[in-house]
Amino acid sequence: MARPPITAKGELLFRQQLNAALDYVEGLGGGGGLTTEQVDDRVAALLVEGSNITLTYDDGAGTLTIDAAGGAGSDSFETVNKNLDASNATLGYSSGNLTTVTYANGITKTLAYTGDNLTTVTLSGSTPGGIDLVKTLSYTGSDLTGVAYS
Repeated sequence: MARPPITAKGELLFRQQLNAALDYVEGLGGGGGLTTEQVDDRVAALLVEGSNITLTYDDGAGTLTIDAAGGAGSDSFETVNKNLDASNATLGYSSGNLTTVTYANGITKTLAYTGDNLTTVTLSGSTPGGIDLVKTLSYTGSDLTGVAYS
């Protein structure tokens, strides 16, 4: 398709706009993209340190290191309890109630009762550091009304 004729004034305006656009593209690193440095700086600006998370941006080396402190921090009583393998566990009973479960990995779960109600579950032995090891159950009559960890 043939280009319509452009007047001298129109051609000058077109060339000025084209040059301005090319200058803009060159300012972005040429070729319409960003330079590696611009991308590095943008990524470093986007990431924010959080609780137990540190960021180390080494501009010279072109690296960003993300570290998490307290590796066991994601464990909780419930995640440890859920992941216990009972296939090789030893069960202990007293007065018809299950009172201990000793797992092959070295963790022991001790259960305590008040009447017929289970009131505490305690994890001991080879447990991850930094987690609450006692789960206390509260009742109103025979209805479970609360769970607390300590």
